Amino acid sequence: GGGGSSGSATLDSLMDRVPFRGRKPAVVDLTTGMRVAARVSEAHLSCPEAERDEYLYCLLSCHPGRTIVFVNAVSAVRRLAAILKLLALPVQALHAGMQQRQRLKALDRFRADAAGVLVATDVAARGLDVRDVRCVVHYQLPASLDTYVHRSGRTGRASAEGLSLAMVTPKEQARFLALYRGLGREVPPEFPIDLSLLPAVRKRVRLAVRLDAHERKHSKSCAEAAWRSQHAEELGIELSDEELSEEEAAATGRRGGRRGQALEAGDRGVDGVIAAQVCLLVVFYGGKGSNGE
Repeated sequence: GGGGSSGSATLDSLMDRVPFRGRKPAVVDLTTGMRVAARVSEAHLSCPEAERDEYLYCLLSCHPGRTIVFVNAVSAVRRLAAILKLLALPVQALHAGMQQRQRLKALDRFRADAAGVLVATDVAARGLDVRDVRCVVHYQLPASLDTYVHRSGRTGRASAEGLSLAMVTPKEQARFLALYRGLGREVPPEFPIDLSLLPAVRKRVRLAVRLDAHERKHSKSCAEAAWRSQHAEELGIELSDEELSEEEAAATGRRGGRRGQALEAGDRGVDGVIAAQVCLLVVFYGGKGSNGE
């Protein structure tokens, strides 16, 4: 019910208005109390909306261990997993859009890596049982209290200890406070993070974001070229030599024609530079990021 009254109290007041015969029936509340397991410690990490990726990467790099990162949409899983993979983290993706065989393969790889990272939607929140998950990160706050509790239940299993960490941006602050009011608990402490690492982390993450954008652009161009070729064939339309070269490029990963070759060379140069910069930053700063220097 609304307001601050309990469901049982609301039902009692409603039943007082109903003319029952004989004795007034008893009210039995079978709802379970929503709470996180006692072995799970809770914390939150305040971060700017525009630097959510940077704070997550800093957290995962400085505190390695089997971790599940929960997001609210399939698109967020794909984007975040791609960026973390470019940053050389042992990341797997899990969402409802994957085939069962793909899901099982991702889970097997996650289970086999003591430092593995699983980026998942809430399809993984219920029923998933992986031993020694050290941390659950709520990259985006869940839509309900029930989902928060079940996400957090993926760690601290089989008598082990775990950490449930909520990333909170300024615009999510009110929802975060409401979540803990629903739990009947005080807001958990702020998780400590070494802010001196952020300048190096920003360089790495933003380069990875740029490289991911270039790869997505190229994949989209290939998909559009394949679509044009398929529909031209179905409609009996004959493509020009230049267009045919572009379609062949989609199949081979190369672009045809002078303009296509120029674009390919340009993109290859940009991708190569960005990828090399990401690798150098990961190698050069990796030690600093992991030991806090």
